[in-house]
Amino acid sequence: MSFAQPLPATVPALALEALTHAYAAVPVLREFSLTLEPGEIACLLGPSGCGKTTVLRLAAGLEPVQHGRILINGKTVAVPGAGLPPERRRVGFVFQDFALFPHLDLVANIAFGINGDRAAAEAWLRRIGLPDRARDHPFNLSGGEQQRVALARALAPRPSVMLMDEPFSSLDAGLRREVRRQTLALLRETGITALLVTHDPDEAMAMADRIAVMRAGRLVQVGAPEEVYRRPVDRFVARFMGEVNFLPAIAQSGRAETPFGASRAERFADGTRVVVMVRPEAVRADPSGVPATVIEAQRVGGLADVRARLGDGTEIDWHWVGGRLPTAGEAVRLAADPAEFAVLAAGSAAR
Repeated sequence: MSFAQPLPATVPALALEALTHAYAAVPVLREFSLTLEPGEIACLLGPSGCGKTTVLRLAAGLEPVQHGRILINGKTVAVPGAGLPPERRRVGFVFQDFALFPHLDLVANIAFGINGDRAAAEAWLRRIGLPDRARDHPFNLSGGEQQRVALARALAPRPSVMLMDEPFSSLDAGLRREVRRQTLALLRETGITALLVTHDPDEAMAMADRIAVMRAGRLVQVGAPEEVYRRPVDRFVARFMGEVNFLPAIAQSGRAETPFGASRAERFADGTRVVVMVRPEAVRADPSGVPATVIEAQRVGGLADVRARLGDGTEIDWHWVGGRLPTAGEAVRLAADPAEFAVLAAGSAAR
């Protein structure tokens, strides 16, 4: 196989084409295809075991391709039976545990992938805000600092594509947000294409230009964060992206009636059983709304999670903002804008 190919004027930075992969005859990827444009940051989002890390390992060359093809900057780097080794793919990889060399100081860690260039490594330490830590070893650093060094080490060789496997999962919530912001700023500044694996929808929405939701080795939906959150293709995606209510309804004349009003349902035939997705933040207290009775309320920071029962027996979760927290048994009135709803097939995956 020859890997020498002419480069078109504009090509995707990374193209994963029809990847199917199995471990010991157990399939983990099924006809997986995804393309990233130059400078794009995409997130693979899905539950544990859905195949996210396998996608990264295939792209990096840590696993041989069994079926399908991988291209980087328009150049084929892997097909079944042949592939460029990881060091020739110009791919950076940030692992979940950072994988820093414990016996090397920070400058040596970063310089490892750039032919020992300590001056360039020191420049990267300044860039990530650790200019005075050059002689320290990884065990002297906090988790957030180690993550920044791991990112600098991966970025220093100027890879074509950066692959990141749950890079913030070991950090506490407050530090995770800060390091995530720093990482995003560095990726934007360098313009490097990145594919990040996470099971945290908030992280995906904060980081990504596009989110690719996976389930059982397949892509379920790919789109901008707002699109995937507000217009999921099925109940699995809706539930995975965050808190959600499902109101049962029947499609009729292109509409699905709910206690809050009708939502558009043109793609469903008359008489089809559907569910209407209502996010808790779309529900609000309103004196002119439908009557409901509070079942329970719990304070969570400045918000409160409240569950109420509508007159038809439907239970709905919503967010109470400010004021006195309602109590169980209290009568309230609720409203929601049907324009914020999404109508889904009743039988689509709920897990």
